[in-house]
Amino acid sequence: MTARDASANTGSVGEPLPQRNPEHLTAQRLIKLLSAYPPDLRVVVDGYESGYDDLSAGQLQRVRIALGVGEERWAGDHEELDPGSADVGGGADVVDALALRRRSR
Repeated sequence: MTARDASANTGSVGEPLPQRNPEHLTAQRLIKLLSAYPPDLRVVVDGYESGYDDLSAGQLQRVRIALGVGEERWAGDHEELDPGSADVGGGADVVDALALRRRSR
């Protein structure tokens, strides 16, 4: 965790956590960013605790998420909705997103 991440998590218990990364990346912006690199450059993701893992096409998944509902300091800002659930995000904004899944061990 960086000092910036730590400083973003200073709310008291029961207070909503501030969004840790207020800027979001779109597929169009990602393509533009990637186009600045050599086309044969290897793409990796950070490992579970340390190191890096290769990224494969199978780790890309379209998901439906509720924005800004993460309540635990160790959890992400957004939560994936269960596709079979009637819950539509409890009043939160719900959007489709492309998730880059870390491979499980």
